[in-house]
Amino acid sequence: MARISAGILFCFLILWLPFVMVGQSFDTEFGKNRVQYNDDFKYWSQYESPNFIVYWYGKGKNIAHTIIQMAELDHDIIRKQVEHRISDKIEILVYVDLSDFKQSNIGGEEVFQSESGETKIVGSKMLVYFDGSHVNLREKIREGIASVYLSSMLFGSNFQEVVQNAVLLDLPTWYKPGFVSYAGNAWNITVEDELRNLLASKPKFYDFEKFSQKHPRIAGHSMWYYLRTNYGRSTVSNLLYLTRITRNFEKSVEFVLNTPLKQIYAEWSVYYQSRFALEEGRFDEISGKELKIKKKKNQPITAISPSKDGKWLLYALNNAGKSCVYLRNNVTGKSQRLFSSHFKNMFQEADLEYPHFCWNDKGSEFFVSTQNKDNIYLRRYQINDLSYQVQLLPNEVQRLYAVDVVDSRYLMLNAAIDGFSDLLLYDTKERETLPITSDYFDDLHASVVDYEGSKAILFCSNRTVEHILPMKLDTFLPLGEMDVFLYPLPSIKDKNDLKQIPRSLERLTQTSYDSETHPAITQAGDLVYQSSKSGIVNLYLKNASTATEIALTNLPGNMHTYGLGEDGQVYYSFYKDQTYGLYQFALNTADVKKPFDTNLASSKKIKEDKVQEKQEVTYTEIPEHLKFQSRYKDISPALTISSQFGGKSEGVNEATDDLNEVADKIMAIKSNAITAAGLRFRIDKLTARMDNEILFEGLELAQGQNKEVNQIPMGFLAKAAFTDIFEDYRFEAGTRISTNLDGAEFFLTYENKKKLLDKRWAVYLRNQSERSETEFIPPLKSKKQTLIGMYNVRYPLNLHHSLRAAASLRFDKQYYKATEITTLSEESVYEKRLGLRLEYVFDNTFQYATNLLHGARCKIYTEVQNQFNFEPANNFNIDLNQGFTTVLGMDARYYQGLLNHSVLAVRLTSATSFGSKPNIYYLGNVNNTIFPSFDNSVPLPENRDFAFKSNVPHLRGFKSNIRNGSSYALLNTEFRLPLFMYLLGKDKGASMLRNFQLIAFFDAGLAWYGAGPYSAENPLNSVQVKDVLVELDIQYFRDPLVMGYGWGARTQLLGYFIRLDVAKGIETKKSLPTMYHIGIGLDF
Repeated sequence: MARISAGILFCFLILWLPFVMVGQSFDTEFGKNRVQYNDDFKYWSQYESPNFIVYWYGKGKNIAHTIIQMAELDHDIIRKQVEHRISDKIEILVYVDLSDFKQSNIGGEEVFQSESGETKIVGSKMLVYFDGSHVNLREKIREGIASVYLSSMLFGSNFQEVVQNAVLLDLPTWYKPGFVSYAGNAWNITVEDELRNLLASKPKFYDFEKFSQKHPRIAGHSMWYYLRTNYGRSTVSNLLYLTRITRNFEKSVEFVLNTPLKQIYAEWSVYYQSRFALEEGRFDEISGKELKIKKKKNQPITAISPSKDGKWLLYALNNAGKSCVYLRNNVTGKSQRLFSSHFKNMFQEADLEYPHFCWNDKGSEFFVSTQNKDNIYLRRYQINDLSYQVQLLPNEVQRLYAVDVVDSRYLMLNAAIDGFSDLLLYDTKERETLPITSDYFDDLHASVVDYEGSKAILFCSNRTVEHILPMKLDTFLPLGEMDVFLYPLPSIKDKNDLKQIPRSLERLTQTSYDSETHPAITQAGDLVYQSSKSGIVNLYLKNASTATEIALTNLPGNMHTYGLGEDGQVYYSFYKDQTYGLYQFALNTADVKKPFDTNLASSKKIKEDKVQEKQEVTYTEIPEHLKFQSRYKDISPALTISSQFGGKSEGVNEATDDLNEVADKIMAIKSNAITAAGLRFRIDKLTARMDNEILFEGLELAQGQNKEVNQIPMGFLAKAAFTDIFEDYRFEAGTRISTNLDGAEFFLTYENKKKLLDKRWAVYLRNQSERSETEFIPPLKSKKQTLIGMYNVRYPLNLHHSLRAAASLRFDKQYYKATEITTLSEESVYEKRLGLRLEYVFDNTFQYATNLLHGARCKIYTEVQNQFNFEPANNFNIDLNQGFTTVLGMDARYYQGLLNHSVLAVRLTSATSFGSKPNIYYLGNVNNTIFPSFDNSVPLPENRDFAFKSNVPHLRGFKSNIRNGSSYALLNTEFRLPLFMYLLGKDKGASMLRNFQLIAFFDAGLAWYGAGPYSAENPLNSVQVKDVLVELDIQYFRDPLVMGYGWGARTQLLGYFIRLDVAKGIETKKSLPTMYHIGIGLDF
C-alpha cells in the first residue's frame, strides 16, 4: 500500500512540474553581493524616444544624451538585420563608469558573469557604461539592441512562446553571443587579433566545433562574419529568420545555403587558414628582448612607465581584477612589488584602466593613481626610500584616464568631470581642479611633454575643431578617428593665469580611417604613437622637421601598452603563447620597418581610395540649351546634414553596419521631455509549482505528539514577485497548500537594496494538522500554528564577503482539536520567542553548469532564542525568561573542477546548541526526500526540555535519526561526472541528457549531547527495560560515528532536479543493507 501511495504521489508531482526554472535551491543561503559605495543612484531621470526609454542619474546626463542619439541612429539598422519587430520599447540604463556599473542591483547574480566589453542584458533592459570612448559606447549599444531583438525573435515575448521555444529550440552555443558581438562591429583589429592568437596557439581550433566549445563568442563572431563575407549580408538575415521558423539552425543552413552545416564548418576552417596563411613570413620577430618578470598566463600588463634616467621601470599586472604594482631596477633586473589593490574577481569585468603612473622631471618621485570604493587616490612615492603619501582626489573627478606632472604644485589630469573625458589641472596644495577642455569630444592618452622649450599637453582626440572653447551637445556625435593634438601650457600660478592661456590647438596628425593613440615625444622632438593602419597595432614615428612617417615595428600581433624613456628605450607589452610578455628595444630611426598590410588593412584602404576618388570627380556643366525642359518648377535640393566628421554628407545614405560610415540623421534631444524617473513596479516573476522545500527557517517546535520532524508535505506553491525597474525594491507574496490538505503556508517579504545596507522584512504564517501515534485509538488530532516576523540586514564588505543579521519574533500555538472527549481537557500550548542571528558569509562560487560549481562558500553563524510569555489579558502575566537557546554553527563547501567537466564537491557542516532549552538534531536521509523515514530504534534523552527539532540531511544509507543530539558534525563528499557532456559537448543535447550526472559519494556524521560524542549524557549506548517488578539499564557500545557510501544519478526532468542515491551504511563497523534515496533539489 505504501508503495502504491508513493507511486501516486510521484506521478502527481511530475504532472505539476513546471516547464521552466529549477524547483529547489540550497537550504543554506549563501550568495555574492552588490556593494553601493555612494548614493549617486538616489535620483534618476528618463527620456523616452521613439524606440527607447533611457535612464540616467546625476552627471550621466551628457552620456545619456549621446546614447539616445546613437541608439536611435542604429536601431533600424539592427532591426533590418534580424528582420523582426518588438512591441515594447527597449530600456537603457546608463552608468557613468565601470565602477558604478558594478554597483547596480539589476539582474542579481546573473549579471556577475560579465566579460570584458560585453553589454549586459536583463530582459528588455540594457546596461551600459562609458569608458571614455564614444566608439566603444556605440558598439555596446549595438550589441545590446541586437541581444534584445534576438532574444525576442528566438524565444518570443509572452510566456507561452518562451516555454515552447525554450524546449524546442536547437541552437549551437556560439549562435547568440557570436551574432551579438558581430552586430556590435562586424570586424575590427581587436577581433581579428584575438582570433589570430587563438588559432595560432592551438591548431586544433581550426576544427570549428572544438573551437566554439571553448570560445563561443569569438568563434560565433568569426562565423557570422564569414557567412556575410562569402554569402552576402542578406544570408545573415535569412538564417536568423528561418531559424526562428524551424527552431533548428542546422536545417536553416541547409535550406538557405543548400549546404550541410558540417560543410560550412569546413569552409570556415579553410577560409581562415588561407587568410592567415597569407601573413606567414610577412612579420618580423618580436622587437627587442624580453624582460624577466613573474607573471601568470593571460595576466595582462596594464601600465608601463620608465623613469627619466631609464634606471627604473614601473609596471602593473592585473590578475582577474587584482592589480599589482611593481618597480623594476633596470640595472639589476630585479622587481619589487610596491602594493596590490582590489581582489581577484572572476565574475565581473576587470577594471584595466587603473593604475596610472607618472614621474617628475628630476626622476626623484613618482605618482601612482588607484581607485578604491569609488574614490580615486594618488600615491606620491620618493624613489630613494619608497616612502609615500596618499591624497584623495576631489569627488567631482568621476574617472581618471591619465595623470602627469606639470610642476611641483600642479598635475595634469585626463579625467571625466561631467561624464566625458577632458583635460584638467589639479592643484595638489588646494586640492582643486582647473578645467582646460570642457566639451563632448573624447580626449584620451594625455601626457605632459617638453616641446620647443616649453611645457605642453600631448593627447589624442576625435575632435573636428582645433580649439578648446566650450561646446555643448546638439546633433553631433564624436565618432571619428583619433588624431594627435598638442596644447601649449605656459607657466601657471593661479586661476587667473589659467584664464589667460591660449585656446588654440596644434593638430599633429590627421587620418580618415585610422586612429593614432598613446602619443609620446622623443628627446629630438619627434612624435611617436601607435596606429593600426597596417591592420595590426604597431609603433610609428613622425619626424618633427620633415613630417615623414616611419614604422618602428612590424609585429605579428597587436602591441599593447608601451612606455618611452628619455634615453630612447621602448618598453612594451605583447601577447604570445597565452602570456603577456614585457619587451624592451632601443628606438632607432635608421632601422625602418615596413609593416605588412593584413586583409583588414587592405579593405580599409580600398574604402578610403573610393572616398577620395568620389571627392576628386569633376563634372562638366551641361549647356543650358541641352538641359531637360519642363513646365514644372525644379525640385528643391535635399537638405544636407552635418556628419559625424563635421563635414557634409549626402542627402540620403544607405543604412550600413560600418561604424565609420555616416548616418543620414541624428535625432535632436528635447530638454523639456526629460522627466524624473518615478518608482514604478512591475511583475518580475510568477511561480506556480509543486514542491516541499523549506520556506522559512526550517525549525519545528520540539513539543508535540510525534518526536520526529514533520516532513513538509508536497504542496502547490504559488507566488508572485514585484520589483521596480532598478531592482532596488522587491515585494514577494505567496502561498503553499499541501496536497493532503492538512495545512497551508502564507508569506510576504519586502526588500530594500537601495543603499549599502540591504534590508528585508518578512512575515510567515503556517498552519499544520497532525495525528497522534498509533497507540491512541482513535488517533488524536492536533493543530500547529506558527507566525514569524523577521527583519534582516546585510552589510556587504565586498563582492564575496558579507556580514548579516536577523531579528525574529515567533509565536507558536499547539492545541488538540475537540474531536474526542479526551481532548476537551487538554490545554493549548503557547510559546513566544525573540531571536537574534549573526552571520558571516563568503561565496566565490561559479556555476559551470547545473549542479556543477567551482570555488568555495562558507557560512559561520551564531543564534540566540529567548522564550518569553506576555499576556496583558487574564491577570497580566509576564515572564521574560522561560527558556534560552544558543546556537553556534558553520557550513563550508568546496568545489574543485576535474577532468574538464567533472567536479569534486566537499561539504563540512557542524552546529552545537546549548542553554536551558537546546535544539535537537536528527541525522540521516537526504534533503527534500520524497520518501521520508524515521529510525525509532535510536533512543532520545528522557526528561530533557528542547526548544526546536531539525533534520540534518545528506547522511545516505540511513533513515532520519540514525544519530541525534544537541550538537552534530557532518562531512559529505561527492564526485559529479556529467556523462553526456563528455559525449555530446557542453550545453548540447536535451535538458535531461545535458544535466545527467553520475555520482560517487561518501558521507560521515555524528551527533551528541554534552561535551562530546562519548559523553555520559548520550543515551545512544543505553537502553532501559521496565517491568512491574524490575527495571534494567542495559549498557552496550554503539559507535557515534556512522558512514555511508555509494553511487547515484542526477538529471533535470521538466524543470526539477531529481536525485537518486543508492547507498550502503556503515554503523559500528557493520555494513547495512542497501537503501535507495530519491530527492529533489541541487547540491547537498
